[in-house]
Amino acid sequence: MTDKHLLALTQDVPVVCVSRPSEAPRLDWVTSDDAGGMRQAVRHLVALGHQRITFLSSPTDCGSPERESGFVAAVHAAGIIGTVLPAGQTGPHGARAAAQIRGSPEPHPTALIAFNDRCAKGAMDMVV
Repeated sequence: MTDKHLLALTQDVPVVCVSRPSEAPRLDWVTSDDAGGMRQAVRHLVALGHQRITFLSSPTDCGSPERESGFVAAVHAAGIIGTVLPAGQTGPHGARAAAQIRGSPEPHPTALIAFNDRCAKGAMDMVV
């Protein structure tokens, strides 16, 4: 739905967009701090001793660019190896990404961060 359509709705009812920031007047919105959450996740894994972390991203989904920028900033700040692997948001996407990692001759990551729980579950099913 476009901002134009949403603004038309505000004539009759209050409108709050979820996970969809807007600069349009009269449209309120709420969203999570995707970049901040990713920085926290990376800091936590680094504190546990991880030195090679891979983010299984979902490039076309809401919040993914912010999560990726938070990931890149956090691994850079920590001075560790960070890789972004486009995966997707479903279990099969996570499983395919994990299979790709397992089949790679490169050193494997010591930790994975997935775009969401479904992707993480698929990756875990492949790894465990």
